Amino acid sequence: MDKSKLQTILTLHRDWLKDTATGKQADLQGADLRGAYLQGAYLQGAILHTNWKPLKSDRSLLEIGPLGSRSDRLLVNLDEGRIKAGCWEGTLSEFEARVKETHGDNEWAREYLVTVAYIRVFMAPSSVSTGEAGVIVEEGGGKGVVADLPWNPA
Repeated sequence: MDKSKLQTILTLHRDWLKDTATGKQADLQGADLRGAYLQGAYLQGAILHTNWKPLKSDRSLLEIGPLGSRSDRLLVNLDEGRIKAGCWEGTLSEFEARVKETHGDNEWAREYLVTVAYIRVFMAPSSVSTGEAGVIVEEGGGKGVVADLPWNPA
């Protein structure tokens, strides 16, 4: 997307958030945002994907990358637990299954699966704790080690 067009959309969206008559809700469905500098952009309420509801807050969106076999970016809607990778879009669990099916246990699978663990921490911060085994996330009534990495907050 052209930089000036994106800036206009974001400015009008910021005005819309303030509820001014000149504002307009941002609709970024299908927009190619690769390389776009979005730090400080207020995307709360923006429409980002056909299957996604508008974002609840500025912290609802997580972008990670470049990574994986395509050196692409993942866009994560933390409110809904949905992820967009290239033209594919689905739940985090569906993404994890697709990674395992596509990449098996190769280097790309490991990179993607560590990223899935990272995303889970963002999706459920109240259920995250640390232990000798690493970062632990409680899911479905049980606990599971998300990463076998030593946790050293110092």
